[in-house]
Amino acid sequence: MILSFANKETEEVFHGTHHDEILTLLPSNLLRIAEERLDLLNGTDTYQSLCLIPSIKLAISDHKQGKHSIPIRDHYRLHFRWDKEGPSEVEIRPLRKSS
Repeated sequence: MILSFANKETEEVFHGTHHDEILTLLPSNLLRIAEERLDLLNGTDTYQSLCLIPSIKLAISDHKQGKHSIPIRDHYRLHFRWDKEGPSEVEIRPLRKSS
């Protein structure tokens, strides 16, 4: 179960509340996919079981800093920490462009 969100926009996407501010976070064509990823994360009991899901198995990253990400699509990812009880500080973010 998701323990906390890093911002109110991500929490609103999770709850299916789509205000105009959300479109500044994520393009409208990706909202459904983001909701599905958030539901998947919310329904996962352990980090190990999350790693077994074929569609996201190879996408989890940054293990050394305790931060992980799941691709939504295009240049957007769902970032989170995995605490003992579950995912926390969950947020939708665009990928940073490398310079």
